[in-house]
Parts: sequence; C-alpha cells; structure tokens
Amino acid sequence: DVYKRQLCTEFEALLVDADTDFRDVAQRFDKLHGEWAGIGAIPHKVQRTVQTRYEGLEKRFAQRQQQEARAVGERLLQGMQARSRLCQCLEAEVLASTLTGASCQTLVADTRQAWQALEVLDARQEKVLRARLDLASRALDGDAQARQTLLDGLPKNLEKCLELCLQIEIAAGIDSPAEFTEARMQYQVSRLADAMHHKLEEPHSRHERLRDLQMAWYQAGPVPVEAQGDLEARFEAAMTGHRDANTIR
Repeated sequence: DVYKRQLCTEFEALLVDADTDFRDVAQRFDKLHGEWAGIGAIPHKVQRTVQTRYEGLEKRFAQRQQQEARAVGERLLQGMQARSRLCQCLEAEVLASTLTGASCQTLVADTRQAWQALEVLDARQEKVLRARLDLASRALDGDAQARQTLLDGLPKNLEKCLELCLQIEIAAGIDSPAEFTEARMQYQVSRLADAMHHKLEEPHSRHERLRDLQMAWYQAGPVPVEAQGDLEARFEAAMTGHRDANTIR
C-alpha cells in the first residue's frame, strides 16, 4: 500500500501543477495510471481508503481535462475570429474600392503582418481563412480575376451565412427574426427528415454544436455589403443569448 500512496501523492502533485503543459501532465498521468493498475492486492484494511483517494484524483483529472479541452477550443475560436476580421478588412476594401496603388499595398502588408503576429492556428482550420486572405490580397494587388472570383462568391456566401444564422439561433435556443420564421421551420423539418433517413448524430452537447457553427461562420466568405450588418447582428445576438443562458444556469 506504500507504493499506491506514493502514486496518489504524485497524482496530487500533477493536479496542482499549473506551470507544466497539460499534455505533459496527461502523459505522466497515463504512465502513473499504468503503474497503479500493475500493483497487486494490498491489505484489506487500507484498500478502501487508498482506492477512494485514487478515484477522487481520477475525477479531478477528468474535470481538469474537460477544462483544458474547453480552453483549447476557446483559443481556437479566438484565433479564427481574429483571422476572419483581418480577412473582412481586406474584403471590405475590395468591395468599396476606396484605396488605390500604394495605399492598397500598405493595407495588405499591414494585414499580413497582423496575421503573422497571431497565435499559431491548427493548419486545417487556418487553410480556409488563409485562402480568403490570399484571394482578397490578390484582388487589392490588382488581380482582376481574383476580384471577380471574390465578387462571384458573394451570393453563395450570403446563402450560406443565412443558413448558418438559422442553425446558430436554433442551437443557441433563441428566436430567429420574424421574417425568417418560415425558413427556420423548413430547415428544422429538413434536418429532422435527414436525421431519420440517414440516422445523423448530433454533437454530444449544445456547446460543441455551437463551437462547430462558430468555426463555420468565421470561415465563411464575404457577403454583400448591404447584408453584412444584419447578419453580424444576428450572430452576435445568438452568441450573447447562449452565454447569458449559461450564466443563469
């Protein structure tokens, strides 16, 4: 039982260590867990006490694991949001055409510098946003084909963002604007039919569903100027409603 008590002490030290990278903590925890499983029976009179202590540590580790996963997810969303805003800065100028020549080049250079200063993002998530940045940059550098590609994509992007708004509002549990009530109902009926036919499975939680929708929102391309304000307002209202609901709980 002395060895198991020592392992429990090591477990506790890992759980209170806030300086070590959690990935290293998890790796060490797995190793200690393997050592624990390999220990034979210990005197019955101390078995329950030691086992209870160990199980309590396992629960604490699982809680910290969940907290770390949530923190990683939040950092990912923040990084995607920051990059999306940089893309929007360039895309807005492509649509407005208020700058020319050296001014465009300066804007592109400053935006790329701000991009490089951001925390490194998962390559898969950055790929789409990088493509947006590159397309808008080429358009501002005078590439007529890039500009036309960006303009041609506006209707499709608008359609995608309108659907994302509905999905986000549903996932956040808030009402859609009155003029989208019918569209929302049609989407829900379509989703239900798809789920029944293909046996689709939703993410494990509302939080995960919203996270995936947020990622899709930040990756979506530019929309017509006249629609952007309303779409952004709906998105922010949905996210605020979700945060307020969680706060109340």
